[in-house]
Amino acid sequence: MIPGLIRLTDDYNFKYFNCEDSDLNDFFLNEAKSYQKSLLAVTYILETNGEIVGFFCVSNDRICAEDASVKSRWRRVKDSLPFPKRRSSYPAVKIGRFAINKKFQTGGFGSRLMNTIKYSFVIGNKTGCRFIIVDAYTRSINFYEKNGFIELPTDGSSRNSKTKLMYFDLGVFSQMN
Repeated sequence: MIPGLIRLTDDYNFKYFNCEDSDLNDFFLNEAKSYQKSLLAVTYILETNGEIVGFFCVSNDRICAEDASVKSRWRRVKDSLPFPKRRSSYPAVKIGRFAINKKFQTGGFGSRLMNTIKYSFVIGNKTGCRFIIVDAYTRSINFYEKNGFIELPTDGSSRNSKTKLMYFDLGVFSQMN
């Protein structure tokens, strides 16, 4: 973990936060605690000098063959694993929300926070988890691609969606560290 990263608690007093996305701001300030109380997601906050740099929330999920409309992409996922018996799904952690305060949106804070997520699920992970998945807003796809995420194309019904399903193979990250 990086200095200043804290887990959201019931008694946390929110400081000013604005990432210029009303949905993410609203979730963080009004819903994150209830998601955590309901055991649906855990939120982490990065603070520096008394200011909120950013936050993310994570929950358990899976990456599965039904998610992929492009069979060659699913083959790439399962071929990354050394086991002869193939499964139709693999454990994943889902980044449900990820945002950086407007003031800190330059300087690499987002990538450093993303690397913290990757590291925490490779070192000291309490459950089996090979992949990170995210339903990336289309305006954020470039950020996720720069951080090693790959789109997992889905069926045509979601082509007009505001998000794209993307994944990151933690096996690749663990070999680098």
